[in-house]
Amino acid sequence: MATIEQLETAIARAESDNNTRAADSLRIDLQQAKAAELAVSKQEADNLVDSYEGFGTELYEGIASGLISASEGAYSTIVSTLTPETGGQKIKNYAEGADKVREYLSIDPEGVAGTIGEVGGQYVLPSIATLMATGGSSLPVQLAALAATDFVIASDDYTGISNFFDNAPEVLKTQSLDGLSGREASETRLLNKSKAAFEGLGLGIVAPKVIGLTGAALGATATAIGGIPVLAPAARVIEAGAKKVGSGFAKIEEKRRNGEDLGLFKNIVADTIATFRYRGILPEEVADERLLIAGRTEKDIGRAQSNATELEKNMDKVFKRGSRIMVDGSRMDRQGFVSKIEDVLTAPTTQDAQRSLDLLPSSLKTPLKKMRTQLDEVRPLVLDSGFLRRNDFLQAESQEMLSDVIRRNTSEYVRRRFRMFEDVNYAPSQDILTIGLRGFKNDPFHTAQELKRLADNPVNNLNFDQVGLDQMGNLTGPITDDMAELARDSFLKRYALKKRGATERLSAKRVAAERVAPGMFIERVNLPGYQKALLGEVKNPLESYVATVSDLSEFLAVDKYQSKLAEMAGTNPVFSSFIKDTRGMSPQQLGTLKEEGYVVLGKQLDDPTVTMGPSEALSEWGALNGFAVPTRVYKDLTRTVIGDMGVIGNGVRATYSGFLRGKGAVQYGKTVLSPTTQIRNVTSAALFALAQGNIGTGANLGESMRTVMNGYKKLPNEVQLAKFGRAQELGLIGSQAELKEVQALLKKGFDPDTATINGVNVGRKFGSKFGDSSVGGALMGFGKKAQDFYAGGDDLWKLYNWTFEQSKISKAIAGLDDAGKIAVLKGADSGISLPANPLLRQEALDRMVEEYAATVVRNTVPNYSKVPDFVKSLRKAPVGNFIAFPYEIMRTGVNTVSIGLTELASRNPEIQKIGLRRLMGASAAFYGFEETLKKTAELSTGISQDVMEAYKIAAGADYEKYSTLLPTGPANADGSPSSYVNLTYTNPYGMLTEVINAATSNLERGQALGKTPAQITTDAAQEVLQQIMAPFFEESIFLATIRDVLDPESSAPVVSQLAQYTGGRAGRTSTGSKIYSNQDSPGDKVAKSFAHIVGGLTPGISPFEVRQGEFTAGPLLRGALNKAGLSETFGVSSKDRQGREREISRELGRAFTGINSTPTRLKKSLYYKGQGMLGELRDANSIWTSVTQRENVQSDELLDAYANANEAKYRVMNKYKRIFDNFEKLGMSKQDIYATLKLEKISGAENILNNTFVPVTISDAVLNRLARRGTIDQLPREELLTMQRALAGRSFGEQSLSIESIENQKETDRIKKAQTTHLDYLAAAKRAELDGNLTAAASLRQDANAILQGLPSDVQTQTQLQPQPVVQEPQAQPTESFIAPVTEAVSGAVDTVSDFGSGLLNRARTLAPGLLGDPKNQAIVDRANQ
Repeated sequence: MATIEQLETAIARAESDNNTRAADSLRIDLQQAKAAELAVSKQEADNLVDSYEGFGTELYEGIASGLISASEGAYSTIVSTLTPETGGQKIKNYAEGADKVREYLSIDPEGVAGTIGEVGGQYVLPSIATLMATGGSSLPVQLAALAATDFVIASDDYTGISNFFDNAPEVLKTQSLDGLSGREASETRLLNKSKAAFEGLGLGIVAPKVIGLTGAALGATATAIGGIPVLAPAARVIEAGAKKVGSGFAKIEEKRRNGEDLGLFKNIVADTIATFRYRGILPEEVADERLLIAGRTEKDIGRAQSNATELEKNMDKVFKRGSRIMVDGSRMDRQGFVSKIEDVLTAPTTQDAQRSLDLLPSSLKTPLKKMRTQLDEVRPLVLDSGFLRRNDFLQAESQEMLSDVIRRNTSEYVRRRFRMFEDVNYAPSQDILTIGLRGFKNDPFHTAQELKRLADNPVNNLNFDQVGLDQMGNLTGPITDDMAELARDSFLKRYALKKRGATERLSAKRVAAERVAPGMFIERVNLPGYQKALLGEVKNPLESYVATVSDLSEFLAVDKYQSKLAEMAGTNPVFSSFIKDTRGMSPQQLGTLKEEGYVVLGKQLDDPTVTMGPSEALSEWGALNGFAVPTRVYKDLTRTVIGDMGVIGNGVRATYSGFLRGKGAVQYGKTVLSPTTQIRNVTSAALFALAQGNIGTGANLGESMRTVMNGYKKLPNEVQLAKFGRAQELGLIGSQAELKEVQALLKKGFDPDTATINGVNVGRKFGSKFGDSSVGGALMGFGKKAQDFYAGGDDLWKLYNWTFEQSKISKAIAGLDDAGKIAVLKGADSGISLPANPLLRQEALDRMVEEYAATVVRNTVPNYSKVPDFVKSLRKAPVGNFIAFPYEIMRTGVNTVSIGLTELASRNPEIQKIGLRRLMGASAAFYGFEETLKKTAELSTGISQDVMEAYKIAAGADYEKYSTLLPTGPANADGSPSSYVNLTYTNPYGMLTEVINAATSNLERGQALGKTPAQITTDAAQEVLQQIMAPFFEESIFLATIRDVLDPESSAPVVSQLAQYTGGRAGRTSTGSKIYSNQDSPGDKVAKSFAHIVGGLTPGISPFEVRQGEFTAGPLLRGALNKAGLSETFGVSSKDRQGREREISRELGRAFTGINSTPTRLKKSLYYKGQGMLGELRDANSIWTSVTQRENVQSDELLDAYANANEAKYRVMNKYKRIFDNFEKLGMSKQDIYATLKLEKISGAENILNNTFVPVTISDAVLNRLARRGTIDQLPREELLTMQRALAGRSFGEQSLSIESIENQKETDRIKKAQTTHLDYLAAAKRAELDGNLTAAASLRQDANAILQGLPSDVQTQTQLQPQPVVQEPQAQPTESFIAPVTEAVSGAVDTVSDFGSGLLNRARTLAPGLLGDPKNQAIVDRANQ
C-alpha cells in the first residue's frame, strides 16, 4: 500500500495533468491511509497508556532497570579489559540476559518516574555508595573513586554531553560502536567510558566548584566593598520600611500591654494581632522561655524512659522462666526484685540507696543506679527553685520553714498511679472492699478524719454524734463495722473520678497556663496500704519512676520560666513597666493598682517570716506569686477552665468530647496509620531545608537520621541521646504540627486537663486511658511506633536544619572578636560576658550558637509549640482538618523571607551571604521546585501545563481546581494526559501555590466571562481569602462522615433534629455518591450508615474500605489477590467499583513513595460534569417554578423570578460552555461530547455546544398550576414574550444577560408612550372645552393627570414643563361630530381591551403550544377568553 507521502505526490501529479477522476480516487485512498495511520497511532498510544503502571511503580522499575544497566556497564568494562578480542559477543549475551531479567520481572519503566528512576539507579545510587565507602578519605581519593565508579558502570551506548554541541571538540565526544568489533570495539568502549567518567567528574565536582568559586568571588567582593552590592542596600530600605511600620504596631502593643485604653479601634488592632501570635501580647523573651517548658520536660522523660527500658530488658534476661537470683543470701524472684526497685528509689539518702544496690547483680545494678542518679540530680534542684525563694515561710503547726519540709519530702517523692483516677468504670472488688473495711476499723486516725468530713458536709444530713464523734471530731468509742463502712464509702466517693462533678461544682475560671504544683512536696499524701488498695494502686515502679521524673522536671521547667519572668520584672525596664511586685505595698497602693486594671497573681506576700497557711503558699504561680499584671497580660498568662456544668451540661460536654475524639481518631488513621502519608511526611519535609538554603555542605543528613533514630530507640546511644536531648531542650523536636494536634484531640477532646484530686496527682504523663483499653492498647502498641516514625520524619529535617544553621552562623562569626560574636548571637545590649577559661568560653559560645540556630529553625520550620492558643482551640470546632499545619506554613513562610531580608540588610558581609542564600532557597522552594517539575514532566510526557490547566477546568475534581497537576504517564492518542499526580500533596508549601493559583485562575475566568476589572478583582480577592481560610473552616472528615448518613426526613425525632441541625445529606456524600437509598429498609439504612462511619474511622493501612455503605477490599488487597490468582477464590474482583484495575505493583509503589498517580478518564469525568450541569440547570429553573407555586403571586414577582431564573441559567450554561471548550482542548470534538452525554441520557448540552442561549421554558405544568390557583391573570404575558425574544439566541462569554438593561429600555418606552398619551388626553380635553363640553373635558384632564401620576416624579416635572398642545378652534359642524374625538378615544380603548382578550389565546398558544390540544385544559382557555 502506498504511503501518505506517495499518495500526496500522486494527487499533485494527477491535478497537474488535469486528471480529476484519478485525483479524486487518490484522495479517497489518502483519507483511508490517514485514517489507518491515525488508528495505528491511537493503538500505539493506548498500548503505552495501558503499560503505564503508576508513578511509584515506574520509579521503582526505573531504579531496578538502572541497577541492571549498571551491572551491564560493569560487566562490559571487565570483559573489554580482560578479553578485548572476543569480548563483544559476551557483552551482547549478557545484555540479552539482562533484557530477559527485565522481561521476567516486568521491568519496563516509562514516563517521568521511569526516567528519574533509571538515572538514579545506574548513576546516583552507585555514587552514593562510593561516597559512603570512602567517607573518611580525603577529597582527592573521593574524587578518584567517583570517577572510577562512573567509568565502570557507564553503558556501552552512553551519549556524552559534548555530543549535543556541534562545536565541541571531537576528542570530547563519545564514538559510535556501529561496525566495530574485536579489540577496536573494546578500546572504543573503554574510551567512551573514560569520557563518561570525566563528564561525571565535571558535573559532580567541577560544576559545584564553579558555583563555589562564583560564590567565593561574590563573597570576596562583598567582603572587600563591605557588602553585597545592590541587594544589601535594597534589603536595608525594605527593612527600614518594615521597622517603621512594625515600630508603630510595637508602640500600640506596649501601651496595650501596660494597661492603657487606646480607644476601640486601636484596642481591636492590638488584640487581633495578639490573638494570631503564639506570644499573644507578651514580649518575645517571655514567650520563648514558655515555649521551652515542654522540651525541657521531654528531655528528662526521654532519659528516664531509656533507663527504665534498659532495666526491664536486663530483668527479662536475668529472670527467665521464673528463675530466682541470690540477693543478700536469699533467693529472690522477679516480683521480689520489683519491690526492691522502690526501696532504692525512695531511700532517704544516697548511701542507703547504694547499700541496696550493692546486693544486686551488676546487670541489674547499673541501670537501677542510673535511675537513682537521675532522681538525685533532679530532686535537689527543687530546693533552689524560684518558687521556694519567693514563698519560703514558717508553718504554723509544725513551726518548720517550708524549705525544710520540702527538703525532707522531696528526697522520698515518687509518683504513683491509681486506677480510680484513670478508669471512670473502676470499682474495687469485694476482697478489696473487705480489706478497706478492716483497714479503717484498725486505723482510728484516718477513720475519725473521714467521718468528720462526712459530718461536716451538709448534703449528708449527718451530725457528729450519728457518726460516733464528739464535737471536737474525736472518736467517742471503738470503731464499729458501720462506722468503718461509712468511712470507707466516703473515702471512695471523695476520690471517685466520675463523682467529682457532684462534689466539686466549679464554675468557669482562669488558671495559670503554666503552673507549678508544689503541693506534691508539701502536703504529701502518704496513703496507708489499704487506702492504696481501695484506689486500685498500679504497682509498677518503673512507670512510677518515669512519672516521678516527669513531675519533677515539669515543676523545674515551669519554675524556670516563672523565675525568669520575675527576674526580668526587677532588672528589665520593659518588664517592670507592666509587672509589679506587690510585696511591701500598702492596702491603698494595692487598691490603686487594682483600679488601674491590674490583677494580682496568687496571694499578696508581705514579710516572708509572717506565718501563712499552706493554701496561701501553694500558689500555682510559684515565683510570680504576689506579682500584679494588667488584665490583658493576665489573659495571655492564663487559660479558662470549665468546671462542673450540671447533669445536662456535663452530658453535652461528654458527647461533644466523644465527637472530637472521633475527629482525632479519623485524622490519626489518615496520617499516622497511613503508609503513604508517612512516606510523604518524610520526603516533603526536605523542602523546609531547601527554603532556608540549607543544601550542600554544612550538615550531614545521615547523622541527623542516626540522631533521630537513636532518640526514639528504647536503648539509644548515649552521645546521640545527649544531642537529641539538647534539641528537645531547645524546643526543636517532638513538635510535629499535625501529630500534636491529633494527640490533643484524642487525649483531651473538649475536656480540660486534670492535675490532682484531693491532693493526689492523677492521670498519666506518658500514655492515655485509650492506650489502657483492650482494643486501644493493641492499637496504640503499634500506633506508638507509627507515631515515633511520623514524628521522626519531622525531627530528622529539623535536626538537619539546626545543624546547618549552626554551621552557617559559626562560619559567619569566625572572624569576629568575642564581643562581636555575642552581639550577633545575643544582641549588642545583652550584657553577657564570657568565662576567662578558654574551654569554658568556647563551650559558652557553642551553646549560644546552638540557641541562635534553634531560634531560626523554630521560626522557619513548622512547630506546633509556636501555634497560638486561638488556632489550637479551633481543633475543638467540628470543622477544619489539621488547622495547625497551614497556619505554620503561613507563619514560617513569612518568617523565612523576613529573616532573609534582615540578614541581607546586615552590615556583616558574611551574614549577608546567609540572607542571600536563604532568599534564594525560599524562591526555589516556593516557586522553583514546582516550576522545575512542571518542565521536567512536560519534556518527559510531551504534555504542556496548558493542557493540564484545561484538564483541571474540564475534568478535574473541585478540590483540585487550584492544585498543581503534573502529567506522569504517556499521553493519550488525542494528546490528553493519561495520568497525573497532585503535587500539592507532596509540596508542603502547596498551600501558598494554591492561593496564587486561586488569584490567577479567577482573573482568567473573569476575563473569559466578560467581567469588569472591578468585578474580576473582587472575585479574585474573595477566592484568595476563601483559600486561605479553607483549612480552618472546611468540613472535617469526621463531620462529613456523620452528615453523610443523617437524614432530615428520618422518622426518629432525635436523628431528624440532629440532621437538620448539621445539614444531613440523607445517604449521600458531598460528591453525590450513594450510601443508602430511600427504598432500603430501616435496618439496611442503619447497617450501611454504621459501615460508612466505620469506614471513615478506618486507618489508611487497613486492607479494607467502605464504599456505598458496604465493606469491600481496598486497592492493595485487590491487587495482592489478583497477583496471587486468588480473586475468584475470595470473590474479590481485581477492579474496584469505578472499574479501575488494581495491580499490586502499582499499589505498593503508591504506598512506598507517598506519590499517588491518578489515571484520567475523560468520558467518566464528562458524565459527572453532565450530571452536575443537569442539577444546576434544575436549580436555575426552580427559581422560576418555585415562585409560580406561591399563593396570591403578583405579576411583578413572576416577572422578577423569570428574569432571575434566566440569569441563573445563563451563568450555568456559560460555566459549562467553558468546561466543554476545555474538553475540546483535551481532544474531544463537539460530536464526541454530545454523543457521550446523549448516551448517558443527559440533555441540554447541544445548545451550549452551539453557543446559543435558550431562555427558561414556561411549561404547561406552570400554566396549569397558575390556572388551578387562580393566578393566571397575573401572568405578564407581553413582558415575558418580550424578554424571551430578547434573550433567545444570545451567545456565551458575557458576564450576564443584562436583563436589567432590557428592563430599563422597556421602562423608557413606557414613559415615552405615557407622555404621548398624556398629551393626547390634554389635546382631547382642550378640544372638548372648545366644543363647550366641559364635562368631557374635565374627565379627560382627570385621566391625563392619572397617567401623569404613574410616572416617576422627575419625569412628571419634565412632562409638565413641555409645551401644551395647540388645538385650533373647529368650524361649525353638525352636532353629532362634537363627540367624535371622545367616541374615537373610547372606541380605541374598547378595541384595545378586546384585542388583549382575543389575543390572549394566541399568547397562550405561544407560551404553551400543547395547551390547546388537550381538552382537559379547555377551562383554562375559556377563562383566558373571559
